[in-house]
Amino acid sequence: GSQYVYSGAAYTLLQLVMEEVSGLPFTDFMDQEVLQPLGMEHSTFDYSATSQFSKALVYQVDGRIREPKRFTALAAAGLYTCTADLGKFLLANLSDPSVLNPSTLQTMATAETFINQVGVYGLGPHLYSQNDANSQIIGHDGSGNNAINTAARVDLMSRSGIIILETGHYDLASSLADEWLFWKAGVYDFVVMTRNRSYLLTLLVSGYVVLLLGFGLVLVRSRKK
Repeated sequence: GSQYVYSGAAYTLLQLVMEEVSGLPFTDFMDQEVLQPLGMEHSTFDYSATSQFSKALVYQVDGRIREPKRFTALAAAGLYTCTADLGKFLLANLSDPSVLNPSTLQTMATAETFINQVGVYGLGPHLYSQNDANSQIIGHDGSGNNAINTAARVDLMSRSGIIILETGHYDLASSLADEWLFWKAGVYDFVVMTRNRSYLLTLLVSGYVVLLLGFGLVLVRSRKK
C-alpha cells in the first residue's frame, strides 16, 4: 500500500480468511492453535463459554454498570481474558515455540509501518521504544467500547512487561502504560504523543501564558524605574 491507516476491520477480514483456510470457526481455531497451547485456560473468543468464568463488571464513565457488548468482529474485539492469561501471551512473544517459531516472532517485531521515518508497527504488534537502544517494547492497547481500556506491553530485551485491564475510563490503562514506557525506555513514541496531545497542548499553552505574564511583569517594572 501507499500509506498506513489503522484498521480493526482488516482483522475481521483476516478472521474470515482463517476460517476459510482452516475449515474451522474462528473460536475453535484460536482455541486449538493459540489459547490451549499457551495454557490460557481463562480465555476464549466464544461468548457462550464465558459462563464458566468469573467476569469483571463493566462500568461506564458515570459509574453505572452495564452488560458487556458482543461483537461479530471477534478477531478485533472479541477476546475474553484476564491479566494472568495475557501474561502467558506476552511471554510467548519472547521465545515460546509452542505457537510460533523464533524467526516468525522476530519478523513480527520488525518494523513494517513507518510514520515520520520511525517504525510504529510490525506484523501485528505496535513497536513502542524505537529510539531506545536498551529496550525493544512491543504490545497493543485497546480502547472505546463505552469506557473499556486495555494495555499490554512487553520488553523483549529485559523480559519485563505491564498489563492493565480497566473499565469506567477511556484511557486510564493506556496512560498508566505510557508512564511505564517512559520509565522503562525514557521515550514517548508517535502514538503515545498523539494520545496525549490535549494534555501536551495544555502544558504548552500554559507555558506560553506564564512566559507572557512574566515578560509583561518585567516590562511594567522596567517602565516604573
